[in-house]
Amino acid sequence: MLPEMRTRRPTSPFSRTHSIMRSKAREDIQVGHNSSQEENPIAASILPGSNGGGDSGFFDFTDEEGKILGIKQEDQHAQADVTEYIRPRRTSKKLQPLNTMYDMTDSSSQSDDTTSGNGDGGFGCDGGSSGGSRRQGSSRRSGNQVVRRRKGVLNAKERNLRRLESNERERKRMHDLNNQFQSLREVIPHVKKERRLSKIETLTLAKNYITALTNPIRQLSSALRSMEKHGVVPDVIPVAPKELLKVSYPSGVLVSEGNELTPTQVKDVPTVTWNGESGTFYTLCMTDPDAPSRKEPTYREWHHWLVGNIPGSDVAKGETLSAYVGSGPPEGTGLHRYVFLLYKQNGQLSFTEPRLTNTSAGNRGCFSIQKFAEKYKLELLAGNFYQAQWDDYVPLLYKQLGA
Repeated sequence: MLPEMRTRRPTSPFSRTHSIMRSKAREDIQVGHNSSQEENPIAASILPGSNGGGDSGFFDFTDEEGKILGIKQEDQHAQADVTEYIRPRRTSKKLQPLNTMYDMTDSSSQSDDTTSGNGDGGFGCDGGSSGGSRRQGSSRRSGNQVVRRRKGVLNAKERNLRRLESNERERKRMHDLNNQFQSLREVIPHVKKERRLSKIETLTLAKNYITALTNPIRQLSSALRSMEKHGVVPDVIPVAPKELLKVSYPSGVLVSEGNELTPTQVKDVPTVTWNGESGTFYTLCMTDPDAPSRKEPTYREWHHWLVGNIPGSDVAKGETLSAYVGSGPPEGTGLHRYVFLLYKQNGQLSFTEPRLTNTSAGNRGCFSIQKFAEKYKLELLAGNFYQAQWDDYVPLLYKQLGA
């Protein structure tokens, strides 16, 4: 008795082929008892005492293609159960072991197997079920392909619809952009208004105007903050002006947002410039709200300069109400604020104030530019200021004023 060997189940994809081969081997062994060895050489080779098996109990034979098959004899009798271990060589074709085993059987067994319909694992039965499963698989695949085609058609329609919607949004966006460019062209001044500016020209002009206006806007914002910081608002005016007044002295110094200057530097009449309109009259004033000191402004305000009916921006052609007098803060009173303010008139005015020269200090104190502007209905346009304290020029100024 040979030792038992456990059956090793073949793995896919040859499981069905191995089942058919086992059935064929059993049938061949049964046929070997009733037939001669010449009629069935394969069955005779695996019977006990044959030359193919020997004493080892494991018989090998090779088919025409060189594929080696091994069958283990479980019992000495031909009718005993046989467990076989079949290990075909690897081939590129998956169904080649099936064809090999089919060629090894005789014609009668082939005829019986192909026509049998029992559940014993015959070729015809398995082939039929395999064909049915193939047909079902092919039908499933074809159905899936149809579904995918339908989905593809729907996706194409959706993509087309989305493309149309995207194009419509883009057209609307460009239409709005062109409208904005046209609005920008209408507000940008240019030389040839009969010719429509291109988009590049429009953007270039807009950039140049913005750049040109940036510095004045920054200066104006800084001047407004300086006036509020140093108390010019509300000590002199309730609201800061919208524009910055340009004031320069013959000594070379400039008035700039509360910078500190000396009485010597500001002793002469300054040059004041602004963008004056032709046919419009203006009033210019310079006043000191810190007389005699900022802590005790008893004579607030002491005005140093007052000119009305200025045509355009030509101060020399205006009507001088109070001649210019430089800064003269008393010694020990600290810094004084000297504020320049420009007002726009509603036409040429007749002023009732007395005319003051630069040799008299009378009627200059206890002045209010705000009340003066309210009296003549003046509109505040621009302003600037500087600070100064006592120096060696102040005694000379007092002497000039007869103090």
